[in-house]
Amino acid sequence: LRLKDFLDVEINLLPLDINNSSKDFTFEGKGIRIGLLSIDGLNEESVDSIIAERNRNGIFVSITDFKNRMVSNTICKDKIDLIVTSGAFEALPE
Repeated sequence: LRLKDFLDVEINLLPLDINNSSKDFTFEGKGIRIGLLSIDGLNEESVDSIIAERNRNGIFVSITDFKNRMVSNTICKDKIDLIVTSGAFEALPE
């Protein structure tokens, strides 16, 4: 393979998404999804907690749903503010 071969491939950078982002950057179709660990100030324990809750009880349907399900875990209000600011909730209906 040559460098030109890589440059010819269109790869989209997909935004953070509380329901679709993994811990790290991941391939998704013809794109790369930004991982939750890229949120400055969010630690691995918090990200693992979010992913575990999502796997156990399904996707988050709103920010309120996220808060209700996560505040009792390792996610404090300050970390929720970081997630909101990152845009990870943009795809949610509410």
